[in-house]
Amino acid sequence: MDIQLAGALERVGKHRAAIIHLSQALNVAMPDRLYLPFVENQEYIAALLCELKSGPWEKEIGTILEQCAQWRAANLQIQHTAFGQAPSFGLTEKERSIARLAAEGHTNKEIAAQMFLSESRVKACLGSAFQKMGITEKRNKRSALKHLLG
Repeated sequence: MDIQLAGALERVGKHRAAIIHLSQALNVAMPDRLYLPFVENQEYIAALLCELKSGPWEKEIGTILEQCAQWRAANLQIQHTAFGQAPSFGLTEKERSIARLAAEGHTNKEIAAQMFLSESRVKACLGSAFQKMGITEKRNKRSALKHLLG
């Protein structure tokens, strides 16, 4: 219940209370590694989890955030397979092109050369794509791209 309450409190601008309730939920659930309730409510609490990541449950919150990305990818795959909806994530054409090349394993330098861009522009576009796609975990960003883009 604290998870949903935290999400609701955050939505109505009671950030400090939201953090307190989410912290309470983590203290109850993390000793038993009960991740799914947090993953199921990610839409409402992901930013709060990121804020709490440097606390006592750092490793577990990292795992939750990784599972959130997998959950989103699975939902997108279902939408694509069942309903023919290709996920757009709101990416620009340039971001999508750069993200696909990164997913194929190309380095930022290779992408920059191929697309006639600076490496810093490639890095900025990838950062924007990661944000729009909800890829928050620093590790395995390129494999997450590959999974989400198909």
